[in-house]
Amino acid sequence: MQLKRDTDYALRLLLCAAKQTCGKTSGISLQDLSKETMVPTTIAKRLCLKMTDANLLRAATHSGKTKCYLLGKGVMKKTLYDVICVVEEHNDIFAVFDRSTELFSSGGTYFQIVEQQMESALNKVTLQQLIGKRKQLQKAGLHNKKHTPIV
Repeated sequence: MQLKRDTDYALRLLLCAAKQTCGKTSGISLQDLSKETMVPTTIAKRLCLKMTDANLLRAATHSGKTKCYLLGKGVMKKTLYDVICVVEEHNDIFAVFDRSTELFSSGGTYFQIVEQQMESALNKVTLQQLIGKRKQLQKAGLHNKKHTPIV
């Protein structure tokens, strides 16, 4: 399985928005999200719009004209699988494979089992847990900001 780079970017954007806006009424600007997460602004804008449509983020205006982003309601309970499905626009983990090939005809059952196990694992990790894990890594000195963006 290979996820799109957009999925990595979307998770960075969501976790940054969570860090910056959780429990607050003011959002974080697109420019600040882009800078903090090292996601190019044009890509951040496209992904924020997609995540707003899926209610992972919500848009608000600041000072009457600047658009800011806040977390959607209940987002911290969303799982990695939920975010992947929004960004990848499908829920088929093995979509990259041609299912008519011999690989799938001879090993189809095996792929189904692996796919179910991966979906199950991704469904067990919430955004809240990801944020908690990041804080634990920072406390232990294992989170290297130079090589790891905000998430």
